[in-house]
Amino acid sequence: MLNAWRKPPPGAGLAHVLVLAQGVMMARATAAQDVAGVRPSVSIAQVYDTNLLSTPSDHRADFITRVSPGVDYRFRSTLWTFAGRYSVDAERFTNSPEFSALGARQHATAGFEGRPTPRVKVAADTEFYRTETPGELNTQTGLALTRATAEQIVAHASLTRQLDPLTGGTVEYSLTDSRLASSFRTQTHSVSIGAERHMSPRDRVSVNYALHQFLFAIDREPASTPTSHTLGMGLSHSITPRASVAIVGGPRITNGSPAADLSASLRYQFQPGDLSLAYSRTETAVIGLSDVVRVQGLTATAAYSRGLVQIRIAPGVFRSMEAGHQADVYRLGLGVTRSITKNLALDVAFDGNAQYGNLYADAALPHDTISRHQVLVRLTTASVNAVKNAH
Repeated sequence: MLNAWRKPPPGAGLAHVLVLAQGVMMARATAAQDVAGVRPSVSIAQVYDTNLLSTPSDHRADFITRVSPGVDYRFRSTLWTFAGRYSVDAERFTNSPEFSALGARQHATAGFEGRPTPRVKVAADTEFYRTETPGELNTQTGLALTRATAEQIVAHASLTRQLDPLTGGTVEYSLTDSRLASSFRTQTHSVSIGAERHMSPRDRVSVNYALHQFLFAIDREPASTPTSHTLGMGLSHSITPRASVAIVGGPRITNGSPAADLSASLRYQFQPGDLSLAYSRTETAVIGLSDVVRVQGLTATAAYSRGLVQIRIAPGVFRSMEAGHQADVYRLGLGVTRSITKNLALDVAFDGNAQYGNLYADAALPHDTISRHQVLVRLTTASVNAVKNAH
């Protein structure tokens, strides 16, 4: 666990390097600089957590005061755009002061996109995340995991070429590297190639092949490296100017075992709101587990804006299976944002989680029930400092 007044953790400098390095690259990539903007921000939040350790029993609740300074940087030129952000959370626990920390959570992102020719688009982005709550990294499964130091680096690059006015081809590479308590490492390499064609103003079809290689390692023990191949075909259709549906599916073969890979979504946009429903069935790597996990998820989101108020509702259901164990997770997110001034906003949010079953068999019984709920009240202020240059 981190102590509140210890020196910054070893991974703290990496986030700064990611943002600054890509900022220098973008500054040299073009001689015509149009707009650069820096936006510092800070938020102060009060959080109530009903289960700090994400345990099935003996829940440990606490009030947490969180201060989160951050900075955004944006750059736009004729051919390139760049955006980066870094933020850090300082937390103070009322009843569990041993968890208080100046660097309880760090998050950095950096990405750029460019069009060297009218038909070619290149893009790359990186993300660094460090937390004492590893369950925050399980976005695809919603699985709960007790407190421990966890780090994750995600990198992605793509090249898109417009082959003709109706057809485009894309080559992509992505890397996800996760570490838990400095001993358990999970890594995923993915390479894909695909094409998409507009069949009509409302319809698009696509085909994609992807190769995934996973790595699971604990300390110095031999690592396991499962490999997965996926072939997907997709269809996207605009039902009306406001409603659309998309589906992508096909076979997946992991170490010789076949399975289905599927994703489908339905979206409806209206003024002043947005509704969406999504289903996915796939295989993924989960931090803290030493094998590929089969996961299914059904999520819905609803957003509504009226004047200075925004309302968000996001329920979700996830089922994960690995090594004979199964876990079902039910989530509900509610949030209201009220803009007080141009640069000041108030957020009130609720995040409820209920998990039945556990894939982390060494930490708890497979049939445990884990519930955890959080209530957050946050005040955020930001200022804009934009600089325009023309050469």
